Amino acid sequence: MASMLRRLFGHKKPPAPAADQDVEPLADQYSVGHQEPAATFVGDVSRMPARPTRTAKAIVAREPTSAGKFNWNMETLTLGALGDDEVVVGIVASGICHTDIVTTSISTGLMGIEYPRVAGHEGSGYVLEKGRNVTKVWINEPVILSLDYCGTCRSCKHGRITHCPKINELNFNATRDRFRTSDDEPVVGSFFGQSSFASVTIVKSNSIVSVGGLVRDAQELGLFAPMGCGLMAGAGTVVNVAKAEKFDRVLIMGLGGVGLAAVMAAKISGCETIIAFDRINSRVQLAMELGAKRGTNCSGSLLEYIQQMTYGDGVSIAIDTTGVPALINLGLEACAPGGKMILVGTPPPDAEIKFHTLSFMQVY
Repeated sequence: MASMLRRLFGHKKPPAPAADQDVEPLADQYSVGHQEPAATFVGDVSRMPARPTRTAKAIVAREPTSAGKFNWNMETLTLGALGDDEVVVGIVASGICHTDIVTTSISTGLMGIEYPRVAGHEGSGYVLEKGRNVTKVWINEPVILSLDYCGTCRSCKHGRITHCPKINELNFNATRDRFRTSDDEPVVGSFFGQSSFASVTIVKSNSIVSVGGLVRDAQELGLFAPMGCGLMAGAGTVVNVAKAEKFDRVLIMGLGGVGLAAVMAAKISGCETIIAFDRINSRVQLAMELGAKRGTNCSGSLLEYIQQMTYGDGVSIAIDTTGVPALINLGLEACAPGGKMILVGTPPPDAEIKFHTLSFMQVY
């Protein structure tokens, strides 16, 4: 996966036009190369064609060859028509989320999934073209990409876009015929409004956030890519959902991008204790470097460990980023009376959770 992404992205910031110069739509095809970045997959090229060619290199997910095994291939695709409320973005970098793997490893029909498709939903890049109704960004502007939402429902109008009733329809089911192969085969795109596993992609305007004035170059813009999902989810859980304070004792289970972002947010919030758990010891060590005060990779005695680290009281905030039902149950047990148990990781589609009702009554 990493090598495919390194080969895929190859965009530098387009040169800014002079004040009196008309802005022309930039190219849709780039000469792809790569450099080894410190923390994400960022490409680098030396030239860009002057006119759009409507083609892109993309990681295309096809029907899994066996259960639970994704089937990804690098292919050259042609972009479909640009809508009035859409933008063409030259992708600089994309993170990889567990959701990208899960939704390309299941059979056609589950969760509305169709193949072939282009995944990716942590993209960043530069605006190359925009539809006639788009006014929030300009050509050449650096942007990061996030989820899509309807913008008209009650939840969206009150700023709760992740509670939009169309969230699954818009982000998982995506859009057919967004791309086409060299054999004119339709390819599903607009995954989370973006399908960022493509060197150039058509993005829903709702999914675009401008970072003009915040980044200095393409390398820095590439580091912003995970903000669209992983960093936003982890930090947002701590700051906006849990509303963590200095007296809080926080348990974070799963130390991927989301969990580590939660660790950093808890550190910034000044939480009294931050307990980090992951079965991979190197992740635990990284969490300790980023602000966790306690860490363990032993799930067998995790509840006992938590009780010891909290003097028998339990935690006031438990966050699960794994989606593992056993850990979700453990998080409930680890919560002190009045504690908050927050689920961020996505469990398997058929997963069920059983818990003691009276214990649950003491948890938010």
